[in-house]
Amino acid sequence: MTISNKYLLLSISKASIATLCSLVIVFSFFKFLEELNEVGQFNYTVGMAIQHILLLLPSFFNSLVLISILIGAVFSLGSLNSNKELQIFQCGGISRKELIKKIIAFSFYLSFFTIIVLEIFTPYSIEMANKVKSLGLGKNTFSIVDTSWIKRDQEIFFLKRSKNSKEISEVKIYKLDNDGNLQEFSKSNNIQFNNAELNLHDIATSFFNTNGKYTKISKKNNSTKLYKNINIEDLDALKNDVRIMSLYELYQAIFFSIRNQTNNTQFVVEFLTRIIRPLTLIGMILIALPFVLDIERSISIGKRIALASGIGVITHLMTKATSIMSLKFTSIYLIGPIIPTIFLILLGVIIFKYRSSKI
Repeated sequence: MTISNKYLLLSISKASIATLCSLVIVFSFFKFLEELNEVGQFNYTVGMAIQHILLLLPSFFNSLVLISILIGAVFSLGSLNSNKELQIFQCGGISRKELIKKIIAFSFYLSFFTIIVLEIFTPYSIEMANKVKSLGLGKNTFSIVDTSWIKRDQEIFFLKRSKNSKEISEVKIYKLDNDGNLQEFSKSNNIQFNNAELNLHDIATSFFNTNGKYTKISKKNNSTKLYKNINIEDLDALKNDVRIMSLYELYQAIFFSIRNQTNNTQFVVEFLTRIIRPLTLIGMILIALPFVLDIERSISIGKRIALASGIGVITHLMTKATSIMSLKFTSIYLIGPIIPTIFLILLGVIIFKYRSSKI
């Protein structure tokens, strides 16, 4: 890496880290004031509130990393422009368009690796923070999901657990014909589960004719059926809050739900929203930098930071709105999370080309 690249990367990194830490401190303070409203209820103390907030810090960092890098890039470039250091880059043979490409690349890599690291800790820290608060408020956070439904081909499975246990105590299987009519109903309470293989014994079966009327019961004490790739932990994951799931867990939940024909909309929306974030940053930077590098405009650093903050807030609101719409209207759930990113990149390219003659 050349000296100019190191200098540029270091300038953006320092400004981004300073901005990120400042924003996290502000958010933590307001979160603490919010928690004070519940301090004193049951066994929830100030110490537990502080512990709760400390465990939420990775989620604060993760939520604010994009806007922090955007502000950091705008702040550092604004400073370089004001100090006439950008002219030094030009004297070194680096045009402003090339400089923008470097800024976008450095910001993308910085956001990508930061998000990857934070994604490792954020879901577990949120889960632990929720447990600390629930324990202080006397809420049970360790309840087991009692029932689960999955569908494979023409069979619908109902799985029930024993109370306060992960062991399956009852399985019901509804077999449908090609027209969706109930063809066969089976039930078993003699169940063995091992390594994602479900073994049913002593199965009681009811058969139905095409009109859905009961015709016959067959009790086979020695009958058995084997079903593979049914993982209890994956079943539990389908009930989890998507915020406490890592990217890998979301990936597993999506493909498990596809195999078993369960609703995977919330997992897909959350997964796409997370992985698209570095590209969203590129769109925001494309919009902001042409104004920052326009030396004909006498804009203070404060106004430039306000510009970056405004772009970040608007992007956040757009992302939230499209995510909610994707969950509400499942027909667009695959494209809803990426609409803001596509819009920002297209708008940024248009602005960049329009102002390229002035940069």
